[in-house]
Amino acid sequence: MANTTIQNIKDFAPELDAYITANTTKANMVLSDVIKRVSSASFGEDTELAQRYLACHMLTLAKNSSTGGTPSGAITKEKVGDVEVTYASGNSQTSSSFDSTQYGQMFEQLRKENLVSFIVGEE
Repeated sequence: MANTTIQNIKDFAPELDAYITANTTKANMVLSDVIKRVSSASFGEDTELAQRYLACHMLTLAKNSSTGGTPSGAITKEKVGDVEVTYASGNSQTSSSFDSTQYGQMFEQLRKENLVSFIVGEE
């Protein structure tokens, strides 16, 4: 199973293209850490997709933090390796920082689907 790539991320989330191009080192660090954290043991055939969603989530948080943008969602603290993003926005109450971006929500949904499949024993 192939891992996701910077190009996959740019193609999937074109709004991140300029940020990734301007912050290549950070983007590569995020990608490297995501690949280590998201394995085929947990996601099976969905591994590349889960990696892409999580990388887009982390890069969106980093982009919003660096540009002063405020994504909708709860207080968030996310750390992957040496990259850490912390911010607060709104009064929304949520149990997960993944709720703060559309990509985090997609990752969380995929994670839950794969957890159910693992528990039930579906392939």
